[in-house]
Amino acid sequence: MTFLAVSVHGARWLRHYVVRRRVAGLAAEVAFWLFLSLLPLAAVGGMIAAKVMVGYREAVGSWLSGIPVAMRDFVTAELSKVAALKDGAFGPLVAMVFVWLAASGLHALFEAFDTMTHTPRSWLRKRLMALIACLSLSLGGGSMALLAGVVTWARGQGPDISPALAPFLSVTFRLVGGAFVIFASVAGLYSLGLPFTRRRSWPILPGAAFATVLQALLGFGYGLWVRTAGDGSAYLAGLATIGVTMTLTYLYVLSVLLGLAVNQWWRLLRRARALSRLRRSP
Repeated sequence: MTFLAVSVHGARWLRHYVVRRRVAGLAAEVAFWLFLSLLPLAAVGGMIAAKVMVGYREAVGSWLSGIPVAMRDFVTAELSKVAALKDGAFGPLVAMVFVWLAASGLHALFEAFDTMTHTPRSWLRKRLMALIACLSLSLGGGSMALLAGVVTWARGQGPDISPALAPFLSVTFRLVGGAFVIFASVAGLYSLGLPFTRRRSWPILPGAAFATVLQALLGFGYGLWVRTAGDGSAYLAGLATIGVTMTLTYLYVLSVLLGLAVNQWWRLLRRARALSRLRRSP
């Protein structure tokens, strides 16, 4: 089969799979629980990120340049408040509660994985994997904030960069770094969230790459619509901010579930090719 034939077959199979497995509805259910766990998840990893990022105002402006100005100022102000907290404000018990609440959103995502793969697991096992994934994502977010701070510091210590070249390098670093974070987080979610019996036979990288590209396209399109709809001041209102955040959360979850469907199709394609080779062999 040619590349075009394989692509057409994959698109048709994916369309039927999305309708049959109710992927859009699952994404909405998971997005609701993930939205409720955003604040605890941010509290788990946000302390490290805020401590680093607020010290480098240029890095904050670079990473938040894709959102409206009013909303960017709001996020920066909240980062400043988090960074101003004393280290003892988050005790062990409070940290455990935040981690437990933050894992609820990932637990709902793993429930959707079970539904799509027809492999039920116990509640305790999924909660344990959700806790591990929550801690891993938090550490990853702190690492990226540290990397942004290091890069900003290195730019200040190194030779002066041409004003015409500096914006290009900043955009390139932001795009490459963001794509790597999305790809690594999605691949990690597949590795931790899939049932063990499926994990050994299902591919991970094709779906993670598909989810990364899809999320980049959906995020860019939605961000373009938000920026062109106005100056962004309307998005400081409580309900409007919730709507924007829930929409972005839904798009992220939808891309992850569609990536899982692509992994399923890729597994069936590999199996069909293996059977075809066996039939042609003498």
